[in-house]
Amino acid sequence: MISREKIQFYRDVLTKDGAGGNTVSEVLVWAPPSAEVRPINMSSNLIASNPSMKTLYEVSCRYNPEIEILEGDKIKWRGFVMIALKPIPDRVNRKMKITAYAETNTTAR
Repeated sequence: MISREKIQFYRDVLTKDGAGGNTVSEVLVWAPPSAEVRPINMSSNLIASNPSMKTLYEVSCRYNPEIEILEGDKIKWRGFVMIALKPIPDRVNRKMKITAYAETNTTAR
């Protein structure tokens, strides 16, 4: 059974702040019509290499070739934020799988 979840992709961009400097703004990149989000098991090597990474997820959604999802983009889902690690598009089936980790520990979910 595929769950239909609402997610949004965001990216941090530099914008002029009017005082001659820059500030970081969060920009909505894309909000696909639906997605599937599920936790996945992490390998012990990945845990050892990055101890701050607590929960790993796999996000599956429709692939849109006009919108580029990058490693490091933020994925907002159910009120919390994940960081995209590895977007993998499947151009034939028009699907995209993204491995992401929770920005904060979300063991209560």
